[in-house]
Amino acid sequence: MHVKRRLILFVSAAIAAVTGPLQASGQSDFRVSGYGTLALTHDTRSGSAFIRELTQRPAGTDGTELAPRTRPWLSDSRLGVQALYRVNPTVELMAQLSIRDQETVDPDNALEWAFVGVHPEPDLHLRLGRVGYDAFLMSDYRQLGYAYPWVRPPVEFYGWLPVYSLNGADIAYRIDDADGTGTWRVKAQLGNSGTDFPFGAASYEFDSDILGLTLTRESGPWRLRAGYSRIDIQSEAPLGELHAGLDTIAAQGIPGISAEAADLRRNMSYDGATIRYYALGAAYNDGRWLLQGELGLADTSADMVSNGAMAYLSLGRHLGDWTPYAVLSRVESHHAPRGARTDWGTIGQAAFQELALGAHNSTRFEQTGLSLGLRWDPLPQSAVKLQWDRYFVGSDGYGLWWTSESRDEQREIDVFTLSTEFIF
Repeated sequence: MHVKRRLILFVSAAIAAVTGPLQASGQSDFRVSGYGTLALTHDTRSGSAFIRELTQRPAGTDGTELAPRTRPWLSDSRLGVQALYRVNPTVELMAQLSIRDQETVDPDNALEWAFVGVHPEPDLHLRLGRVGYDAFLMSDYRQLGYAYPWVRPPVEFYGWLPVYSLNGADIAYRIDDADGTGTWRVKAQLGNSGTDFPFGAASYEFDSDILGLTLTRESGPWRLRAGYSRIDIQSEAPLGELHAGLDTIAAQGIPGISAEAADLRRNMSYDGATIRYYALGAAYNDGRWLLQGELGLADTSADMVSNGAMAYLSLGRHLGDWTPYAVLSRVESHHAPRGARTDWGTIGQAAFQELALGAHNSTRFEQTGLSLGLRWDPLPQSAVKLQWDRYFVGSDGYGLWWTSESRDEQREIDVFTLSTEFIF
């Protein structure tokens, strides 16, 4: 069943399940909570535009040109509302909406959770419906800015994969240490995800089947997580003209040139491609020091599909209501920038070869980020943050940027952000 049609069932079921029993019982097992961020983000390069996630298209852009941005508050601002209804001690219903800047802003993309949770026993938890994708250390609260010291999770680690939730089910089992010093939790997820993100001038629904496994350890100030995901892509990117041209050249049997065209075509196919993602994360918070880091590895069957190694390390210190922090992050694609292997000018296709190679390299990541910031908590359930980021972007490594400048040059770009966070 298509993602959009599935959503109608999930939303209808969630609304009926929450409001029906609540109205009938008149009881108070219903709770609404939420969060919000209002941020102003400015980058220093007129020819390149910062994005927090691949699902964003900066204001004033299309597939080829980059006009001045007129809405600098969009990148990091967001609003979330969560509703929880406990039917009884073993059954709960939950829905969460996250309103933020995305390629497509509609109920489908805004609805992150809408599930029925069942606890047949205290240590076993089953969820059915739309559940959060649980690959990262901060998967459950990556949109909730109040929950972490920075303005945003490091884009080198959290910005590259357009998967936030899946329609399906997950099961988690908790094991407590005999001496009470900590707990283990193992979780398995299976489902389908569909997210719209901009692809040049077009929009692309990234439809994928997902299997996920995670193991989490919590003990004292420590939290550790290891995860594995297999993501099987079920939709093709809007590259129809490029694909057709490459297929035509590949079928002509021209020595060298046809083989190069066939290889390019294979590595520029999203439909049927597979991402295998491995992640390790650790966080330490003793009330004074905050230390957190994650390491990820994405292996794909096609080079144009986002892949590579990514990592970050963050250190912060609580000083009363103030928390200064620093973050160092890095992402690098597995494959080097691709250049011409043969001369297509001999068949009058030099311009088409350049176009295909440019498209192939446009999704590469090669970027290092250095962030310094300060968080201030003036009131309960609110925070103010100021952050400076310097990004060192390598040649043909602009996969996390919108740019109208040459992609084969290295650049340093500064981003400044002022934000206020709150929960309710």
